[in-house]
Amino acid sequence: MRALLLALTFLALAAAPALAQSAPSQAPGSPFGPLPQPAPTPPPTQTQTQTQAPSNDNTSSSDSGPSKGVLALLFVAAIVALAAAGFFISRDARRTVKPKQRAAKRARPRAAQPSGARAPGAPPPPPRKARRARKR
Repeated sequence: MRALLLALTFLALAAAPALAQSAPSQAPGSPFGPLPQPAPTPPPTQTQTQTQAPSNDNTSSSDSGPSKGVLALLFVAAIVALAAAGFFISRDARRTVKPKQRAAKRARPRAAQPSGARAPGAPPPPPRKARRARKR
């Protein structure tokens, strides 16, 4: 029974694109229908144009966008703004760390041995106290 349903589903899915391509015509508003014929172009009419003498102003049609100096200034301003943001973020981060933690990190001596190693002949450390189980 399952195999029959699977086979019918597969055939229906495989046949759907083939049937859609073989359809003779689509509805006129369908996006899959044939393209409409373009409208005929009207004959060109001749018009008189007057040419103006170019003016000697500082504006020219070939000048588009800011100059190189302005772009360099914007680039430097962006770098300064990013550096300032980084400075203030790091300063705020340093202020939020408790002073005791900062002092403990600076005062911690660097040991030549790994932190878990004991010197030969040293007594073992005292046992740790068991933690109480939390009540929920």
